[in-house]
This record gives sequence, C-alpha cells and structure tokens, in this order.
Amino acid sequence: MDKIHWLHLSDIHLNKRDVDSRRMRNRLLDYMKELGTQIDYIFITGDLRYAPMGEFAADTVDYINKLLSVTNLTVDRLFIVPGNHDIERDAEGRAEAILESIKDYSPKDGALASDKMAAVHCGHTEFRKMMHTIYHENQEQAAGYDNDEKPHFVTETKDFNIICIDTALTYTKQRNNNLFIGTEYIMDLLEELNQDKPSIILTHYSFDFLERSEQMQIVQLLKDFHVQLWLAGHEHTVLMRKQWDYFYEFQSGNLMHEGEYTRSTIMIGTYDSASYNGIVEVHEWDSDNGWFKMQNVGGHKEDYYAYGSDYTMFRRSTNTREWVVYKNVGKDLRKIKYPIFNTYFKYTDNIPHFTFE
Repeated sequence: MDKIHWLHLSDIHLNKRDVDSRRMRNRLLDYMKELGTQIDYIFITGDLRYAPMGEFAADTVDYINKLLSVTNLTVDRLFIVPGNHDIERDAEGRAEAILESIKDYSPKDGALASDKMAAVHCGHTEFRKMMHTIYHENQEQAAGYDNDEKPHFVTETKDFNIICIDTALTYTKQRNNNLFIGTEYIMDLLEELNQDKPSIILTHYSFDFLERSEQMQIVQLLKDFHVQLWLAGHEHTVLMRKQWDYFYEFQSGNLMHEGEYTRSTIMIGTYDSASYNGIVEVHEWDSDNGWFKMQNVGGHKEDYYAYGSDYTMFRRSTNTREWVVYKNVGKDLRKIKYPIFNTYFKYTDNIPHFTFE
C-alpha cells in the first residue's frame, strides 16, 4: 500500500452536549461514510471531555467505537494523547509536585525530578481508567498510559512510528504555556524508533506552547532522528505550518459548538510512502449546511495543504557506520550508502556535499 490515510480529531469535549455539538458529532459519522476514504488510522489529540462540565461523558467509548466502525478500523489503529481537560488539574499535591519537578530542570540535561513523577500524575487517574475502557481489547496499548516514569510512549505500527507525548504533563492553572515535557524522555523514545519508517508525533498542545529552551532542544532531537510530522490541537482552530523550517505541524479544530473565533474541523491526512510526501485536507462543520471540505487551505489556492520531505532524506541504516541516502528520481527511488567517519563526512568529487540544519 503506497498511500496511507488518517483521520485527525481534537478537542471533542464529548460531555458538552448542547444541540449543535451533538449534531456535528452525529453528522460526522454519516459524513465519513459518505466520503468513502479508506482511513487507516484515527488520531485524537486530546480533550475527550470538557472539564467545567465534570466527568467524562458516559457515551465516550460508544462514540469512539462508532468512529472505528464507520472507518472499518480496530482499536489498535486508534491513538489518543491526553489534553489539559482530560486531567484533574487541581488534584491534591499535583501543582506542588510539578514545581518541584521542574525547579532544577534544564532541557540540555533533560531530566525532570523522577521522585516527583507519581505525584505529578495524580491528576491522570480518571483519564487512565478511560484509556483502559477504550482499549479493553488491547490492554498492552492501554498500559502505555500507566507508567509514571515514562510519561510518553512510542508504538511501531505497520506503517509508522507513532510518538504519543503528554504535553499536559506540567500544565497547571498558573502554567498554560512555557511547558516542559522532559527532553530525556523524548530522546529515550526517539532512540526506540524504527528508522526505516516515518514517524508522527501526537500532542495536545502545539510546539509553540513549549518553553523556548525546551523548543530549541526538541528541534535538535527531531533533526537527529529525522522526525518531520507533528499533529496537535488545543487552540480550537485550524493551523498548518512548517515549524523552524524543518518539521510540519497540523492543528485540528474542536468538535463542540463555541464562539465565532473558533472552528470545528477534522483533518484527513495522506502519506505517500513511495515519494515521502503527502497532503492534509481540512473538513469543517457549518450548522446550516453540515460538513464540507475547505477550500484555499492554509492560504493556498488548493483544497489541501501539501507537505513533504526535502529532496534528500537521511535515515540511519542498520549498519551504524553508514548513512543511507534516499533520493527521489522521478518515480524511482535510489538508495546509496556512504561511509561515516567518526566526527565528519569526508567529501570527495564522487560524494555530494551534505549539510545539516
């Protein structure tokens, strides 16, 4: 299969049950059937519930199962990360533990205070229960949410490395941006990646919500491990851009009726494994007319946003003394191996001059 498709949802807030919110969610199920696109994965980037309305909706699992049903998917093709509304922000001792965990933190060192992680996660109890209910047929996947010492995890699928990052880890009432996620945790995950597969990061908060020095270290890690696709939510609107001239970030809107400055959307992404390129479409809800495909996406004239790797894409080979250089030449893919020297590339007339950003 050369082309792989995913459905990206965010900020569903299922326990907010006004009429228009219920209509858009119900109509989305019909709309996905009508589109007829073969969806291979569903990504939900946080906020299954709306915290001011209390507990997770009783029909949360039922609605997710309906999404899986209309896309003909099993639960192992569903990936969820927590949002700020999914955790108990004010759980006793949590805010204090977060302050202690980041007190001496430096992104270049990368380690949050490990002895505080259990207390930091005290607000995740109900979210973790919900994950075990959703993944009741796949408890191995559910267990990824349970490890206090590993707040993020990666799952290798047939097509991708799916990197699930809990960006609400250090979120508090006083700290809704300048967030830390622990660069040591991230590097540990990236070292697990199958470098022969593309990687997708899932977060609730976008990259912009990370603290500046954290951003700088994360970008270097993404470059080291060739990760170029990031999906997020939180801002209840559509954002599509290339970050730091290196990786693409796509933020989907919400699935609840809200004010005029928000947008209720889903995204459908496509990845072409033959060319390393893809597109992302945005589909939006209009209360009078239902779901429709947006035009002029991202300021372009097309009805999609195109993304792609650079012409030359580096991946590690299984031989740690070599780099594998993949080049797209028309429809053909050429793979050429060059030796790596200890600290630098040795250039000759027969080897192209590489530069890293």
